[in-house]
Amino acid sequence: MSFDHPWILVLLVWPLAVALGWPGPSLQWPGRVLQWPGRALSWWPRSAPQRPRWVLLRWRRPALGPAGPRRQRRATASRPAGGPLLRLQAPRPGRLLRSLAMACLILALAGPSLPLPSRGLAVAVVVDRSASMEPVLDQVTRTIDRLLTSDPGADLGGEPVQVAVISAGGVPAVERSPGPVPQPPLTWTAPAQRAATDLAAALRLAAASLPSDHRRRVVLISDGQQTRGDAVAEARALAAAGAVLDTVVVNPDPRPDLAVTGLDVPAAARPGRPAAVEVTVRAHQAGPARLHLMAGDRVAASRPVQLAPGENRFVLTVTPERPGPLALRAVIEAVPPSTSTEPANDAFDAVLQVEGARPVLVLSPHPDPPLARLLAAQGIPVESRRPAQRPADLAGWERYGAVILDNVPAPQLGEAAMADLERFVRDLGGGLVMAGMPDTFGPGGYTGTPVERALPVHSDLRNRKNLPTVALTLVIDRSGSMAGLKLQMAVEAARRVAQLLTPADRLAVVLFDSQAYVTRPLEPVRNPGEVDRAFPAAAQGGTSLGSGLAAALPLMEGVKADVRHVIALTDGVSEPFDVTGLARAFRRQGVTLSAVAIGPDADRNTLAQLAREGGGALYEAADPGQLPTLLARDTALAARRFIRDEPFRPVVTAAPAPGGPGAILQGVVPSPVAAPGDPGSQGGPGAGAPGGPGAAAGPGASGVAGGGPQAPPGEGALLPPLGGYVLTAPRDRAEVLLAGEDGDPVLAAWFYGLGRAVAWTAPTAGPGIAAWTGGAAPEGTGPFARLWANIADWLLEGAAGGNIPWQVGARATPAGTVTVTVEGSPPLSGKVRLGDAEALLIPVAAGRSEAVLPAPEPGVHPVVVEPAGGGTGTLRTVVAVPYPAEFLQTGSDPVLMETLAALTGGRAVRLEAWDPRSALDPQGVPAPPGRWFLWPYLLLAAAALLPADVAARRLGWTWGSFRRLPAALATLLWPDRRAQRVQRAQRPGQLAQEEVRSAQRAAERVQQEAPPAQRMARDPRQLGAGPPGAASSQAGHPAAGTAGEPPGDSAFEPIALSTPAPDEPAPPARPVAAPTPSGPAAQPGWQGEGVLERPGAAGASGAQGAQPDQQSPAPAPVQDAGLARLQAARQRSRARLAERVRRHVDPSAGP
Repeated sequence: MSFDHPWILVLLVWPLAVALGWPGPSLQWPGRVLQWPGRALSWWPRSAPQRPRWVLLRWRRPALGPAGPRRQRRATASRPAGGPLLRLQAPRPGRLLRSLAMACLILALAGPSLPLPSRGLAVAVVVDRSASMEPVLDQVTRTIDRLLTSDPGADLGGEPVQVAVISAGGVPAVERSPGPVPQPPLTWTAPAQRAATDLAAALRLAAASLPSDHRRRVVLISDGQQTRGDAVAEARALAAAGAVLDTVVVNPDPRPDLAVTGLDVPAAARPGRPAAVEVTVRAHQAGPARLHLMAGDRVAASRPVQLAPGENRFVLTVTPERPGPLALRAVIEAVPPSTSTEPANDAFDAVLQVEGARPVLVLSPHPDPPLARLLAAQGIPVESRRPAQRPADLAGWERYGAVILDNVPAPQLGEAAMADLERFVRDLGGGLVMAGMPDTFGPGGYTGTPVERALPVHSDLRNRKNLPTVALTLVIDRSGSMAGLKLQMAVEAARRVAQLLTPADRLAVVLFDSQAYVTRPLEPVRNPGEVDRAFPAAAQGGTSLGSGLAAALPLMEGVKADVRHVIALTDGVSEPFDVTGLARAFRRQGVTLSAVAIGPDADRNTLAQLAREGGGALYEAADPGQLPTLLARDTALAARRFIRDEPFRPVVTAAPAPGGPGAILQGVVPSPVAAPGDPGSQGGPGAGAPGGPGAAAGPGASGVAGGGPQAPPGEGALLPPLGGYVLTAPRDRAEVLLAGEDGDPVLAAWFYGLGRAVAWTAPTAGPGIAAWTGGAAPEGTGPFARLWANIADWLLEGAAGGNIPWQVGARATPAGTVTVTVEGSPPLSGKVRLGDAEALLIPVAAGRSEAVLPAPEPGVHPVVVEPAGGGTGTLRTVVAVPYPAEFLQTGSDPVLMETLAALTGGRAVRLEAWDPRSALDPQGVPAPPGRWFLWPYLLLAAAALLPADVAARRLGWTWGSFRRLPAALATLLWPDRRAQRVQRAQRPGQLAQEEVRSAQRAAERVQQEAPPAQRMARDPRQLGAGPPGAASSQAGHPAAGTAGEPPGDSAFEPIALSTPAPDEPAPPARPVAAPTPSGPAAQPGWQGEGVLERPGAAGASGAQGAQPDQQSPAPAPVQDAGLARLQAARQRSRARLAERVRRHVDPSAGP
């Protein structure tokens, strides 16, 4: 046994002294006594002579008196001092229990513990399953099977053995929990984390999986090529925990492989100028290959190369086209392909920084959009593409400063591109503009999309008044071909359609396979999520589009709505039905019909005929992800509530001001804007600006006060008319710059995340903007050109971030992390984002801050730095993450494996020389270092002894009390006997009365069974009885008897059954029955309880008649046996009660 704090054991002297009976003094306060058990402390009385100041208290020995120890504790402490300070007494049970409790507490504070006994040997086998171990993994698995199927016999120590298997890699996993051997052969179930080798994490997991009460051994099977963690530090932790680490070194044979190990790029480049890059390729054998250099999503260079064994370097050139970071990727293609066995290391990524401002990307369905020409004429770098040529990932969007969606419907972008666009604005600080009509906002299918979340307006018009009511039915295919993603997208499409409907609109859902099912009747939509209940959990069955449309036709009959529309959706060929007749039946009821074809297997001819005859439109979804936007777009177009196609004059609702969104109106409207009716507020657009377009702008109108409230609709129009706009609603934090006649947003802007977004709901080309361009070509003329130049400048200003005195760099490390460095003064702090990971930017030196984040997948990824406070804007850069270093590892590291084994006292052997049965031998494995702590048990014992101490002092236990312990235990084991004893002790008088009544009943039975003559002699009612005084005077004449009987035969002495106490009133006397003519004697009456008395008249006897009362002789006293037993029982009861009272008053007297 050992103690954590052995010096505390000195305090055991205290409970030992208490056990020996050391009494303490008594504490006395001037004029009063503070009672403690056996001690008191008194101050020096004021009336006594002056004492020294240092004398604070004095100890007094309690005086002995005739009252005993109990009287001593009640005595005052005013007696003179003197006597010995310590006096030993014989310990009582209470004092001994108190001492034991104190000893348990002191021992618990000392922290005692015992060594844990060993319950056997536990072995954890850690197997490296990374990419470098794949050539020998089968051989290692067979070796482990020999270990698992072994039986530890007497030659291995005979102890029980448990074996666990741990899979090591990037993230370790428990392949098999500890269990006794032999075990079945090993089958790998955990996925192999082949991209990295973290031996430290695997050793840590192995140590945690082994039981602590066993001897522990860890066997590591690896090549020693760790790419993460510190295995040496973990081996030291195993040695400190008493575990032994044996290492088995594996040397995999090298395989033929080609790998791109480096891509060196210049520090900076300029657009239009070639830049040289160097590519490094490593080959295990000589042979031909082909080297490609990718710049973004295009091939910048490609040429055949001849490789030699070892490192090969090649120089390629690339010509950047636009400013910004350019993602480069070098790819080696083996010829023939069998010479490269690891495809993960065939490509290497890098980033080339191209100086200059980032351009604006204009996405438009037109090959040469007018808006792109307008921006180019203003000197803004611009690039135009069709929606199908959009960037493929977020890194592609990062190359642009702003993106303009010029009348692009949502289905042409796709869900993935819209999600990247939202992240481009929110996380990368880019700019976004949605402009044009009619294929934008709600009519373009953007309702509920990620792009709409980034815009300052939305398409939810359910709170508007005077909107046309809509009755819509969705006819959706639920056949087996719709299972999976198609059905999920159909549910999402129905949910987005429900978002476009107002409480006055109604929606129905009809599903069909081989037959039709009306899963939702035509009723209003209270919550868009409730439409999910109309769809099944699984898709099955055939395809019968005709059945679904036939079931939808009765739902639309007689429905009162401004717009009644049906959308049919299928992905296959339907069973034959009357397409033309069914479509015309819908048209006769005023119902339009649209169709959506999903995938290449859909019957487009049938669906096109349905849409043509039904007056709707045909939509083709190349992938299921387009379904939500297609259905939302068709619903918006069919409802005809989102477009106001009539000329109007926009109203200025914000003052031009630099810095904020108001900067967009600078040079477009006069600044400051005058209030309506103010003189001097007349003038065309751009008035007051020399050389501005005011002359071509048309007549002006009065304006609105700068920064004041919005002008009423129709008043304060300063700008020329526009040809219409798409109805939207502004968001809470958006700033509306131009509004329609009803207050609807025409031009709105806001800040979204780190970026900026603008919404232009009017046309961007055609007759609708003729008044803004003066009827001439839009390039560089009119307020329209000035407006869009301001929009581009405002968006690019936010993307550039201004003049920031910090430089951001990012690099990937072999440990699987990315280190972001910000250099500048003062040191910057904030937050860094890389993909979905975030980390804090912390200053580490003068003018230097760093953040470390986990590395994402290989490729080029944007990095965003958000300074604390947000006043300096955002910093951005990109980082090229290469493939993991695991894919370049070859050979083994036996030095590391031998070091790990030596630190723990284990052995390092090669796989070919390792005997698996040796791991089951407990020799050399120390006992478990764990300890069995005893302090909880000591605390429990103290908690049990303290109540016993209180009970011993309160109940006055003595050593003689323990002789009654068996009886007490018997009482606890048999509670019935205890209940009887308690009842007798609590109610002795009631028990005695019950015994009296029982004795009376027994006496009456005996008298009834006796002969008549004897019963006559025993019946006291047949005899005369005088008053108590007369009866007692006649008791001395036993020969006196009744007339006609021998003296002394039937005479007896009356006995009082219960005599009243002197201070209690006597019970009322019972009436005496009158003598009957037929009876020779009179009936006696009861004068007192238990006393027989004859009435005042003499009783009659025989023929002589009644005699005087004074001359009647008294009966002789005769004692009944039952009454004698009653008296004896009463005396015993009184004796027991007196004994209980005596023991309660003086428990120390003993039994």
